[in-house]
Amino acid sequence: YVKMVHNGIEYALLQAYAEGFHLLKDGQFKDLNLEEISRVWLHGSIIRSFILELAHEIFKKDQNFKEISGEVAHTGMGLWMVQEAEDKKIPVGLIKDSLRIREESLTTGGNYASKLIALLRNKFGGHAVKRAQ
Repeated sequence: YVKMVHNGIEYALLQAYAEGFHLLKDGQFKDLNLEEISRVWLHGSIIRSFILELAHEIFKKDQNFKEISGEVAHTGMGLWMVQEAEDKKIPVGLIKDSLRIREESLTTGGNYASKLIALLRNKFGGHAVKRAQ
């Protein structure tokens, strides 16, 4: 049960980081160095974390992810958590949205953010990363 809640929180955290970096990559300012941004954030930023450390390692190697599919699977614990929360009438909107986005990625192929999530999941959990076709 505790692991289920842990995984639900993880889904939302991964999604938040990925969406932020997606905006930095494709937003108003072009050619931002995501490796450098993540390095700066690791030293004194309120959002520093192990996930950010892993993102920084990923950005050192690649910032475009052209060879990576944006499909992100889930183990079912996120769905279990959302169902449990709905049964108890506890709102978990962020976690629910992150689960929905993962499910959509399986049919749409995802986007830059879901590619980063796939790479992060591989870094910390050894989850397979699908190659772009």
